[in-house]
Amino acid sequence: MTMPAARDGRRLLWSALLLAVALNAAYGGLGGIVIPSQVALVDESRKEVGLAVVMTSSSLVTLVVSPWVGALSDRTRSRWGRRSPWILGAAVAAVPAVLSLGWATSVLGLTLGWVAAQALLNAVQSPFEAAVADGVDRRQRGRAGSFLGVGVAAGLALGVVWAARLVDRPVLATGALAGLVLVAAVVFVRQTSSGAALEGAVPEAALVGSAAGATPRASTVVATLVSLWRHDDFRRVFVGRFALVLGNQMISSYMLFILMDHVGLTRTEAAAQASLVVGVHTVCLGVGAALTGRWTDRLGRRKPFVVVSTVVVAAALVVPLVSPTVGAVLVYAVVAGLGRGVYLAVDTALMIDVLPEALTTGRDLAVLGLAQVLPQTLAPVVAALLLSATGGAYEGLFVLAIALVLVSLVPVLRIRGVA
Repeated sequence: MTMPAARDGRRLLWSALLLAVALNAAYGGLGGIVIPSQVALVDESRKEVGLAVVMTSSSLVTLVVSPWVGALSDRTRSRWGRRSPWILGAAVAAVPAVLSLGWATSVLGLTLGWVAAQALLNAVQSPFEAAVADGVDRRQRGRAGSFLGVGVAAGLALGVVWAARLVDRPVLATGALAGLVLVAAVVFVRQTSSGAALEGAVPEAALVGSAAGATPRASTVVATLVSLWRHDDFRRVFVGRFALVLGNQMISSYMLFILMDHVGLTRTEAAAQASLVVGVHTVCLGVGAALTGRWTDRLGRRKPFVVVSTVVVAAALVVPLVSPTVGAVLVYAVVAGLGRGVYLAVDTALMIDVLPEALTTGRDLAVLGLAQVLPQTLAPVVAALLLSATGGAYEGLFVLAIALVLVSLVPVLRIRGVA
């Protein structure tokens, strides 16, 4: 990488950090506090089922939106590059969708609002992550993962703390989160649009058997997914990520209810403690991510970091299982945060390492992103069914989460193309 290119890469990473903070503030504040709190407010007796309906519906839409937008961004030709129009357009459209969550007065209203908001936020994220992958070379992938991991940590902390403090003023909470995403998207687009090299070469065909610039057809998308699944390392990264995220998501998406029903706090107390727990967790996540990227690049190794971080997360989940107290949940927040931070930094580099085709980065990263979206879809359903079957006993939820986290190691250890 030349010196000007290196400077461009650094500017790209810093602007990417800002947008990662904004997106994760929206995900954390809305998904972690605003929506669960609003669901509990409008239907206290059926809050678990209501939350499952909202989260499942939105995630199902995201399953289609993310890879579709990623593929379209691979094909886009414009004076601003191929990623920027999608990032900025989706960020603008997300503002009214996010604001609607603050005004919703029913589970149906929350479902429709979150379906639109999450789809549009993911339409920002897919081309955004592809733009980052386009702009960094192999020696910087771990560092890029660190920047994005710190963005996840800082964003989640900011979003959850902000939303928890304004739990009784959801319109103000959602308005600020929507505005932050828009401002960060503008900053990132200005950076990537200032240098065509950062967005990579425009491919002649982003999906198998289709012309550049054409809208992907359903049959072509299916054929492409089948083709990607035949790449062994790509498939193994997907499966491992899926299992780990599912285990984590079952706990994180129900943290407010865990504090209410497993620990025994009131709704107001639980909201305040959730702010502290998630804040501590994400600060530690940021520390783990920040310390890992340079080391994985320097050593040229990914899998040892994944193994250690996964075992640490599984061990952390044992603590609140055996001790249903606020203190135990805080211990979990610290230990699991450090483990997840290490994992996030390496996971980003690992995903880029196993991409089968450089010209379809947006599409392929979006497909790997489904390994996060699918668990988000399934986790509330699995958790609700398990809690219903066990009479609301959260011990079973923790046991299943621990098992899934440990199982995620099996496919990762079989990856052959990455050390």
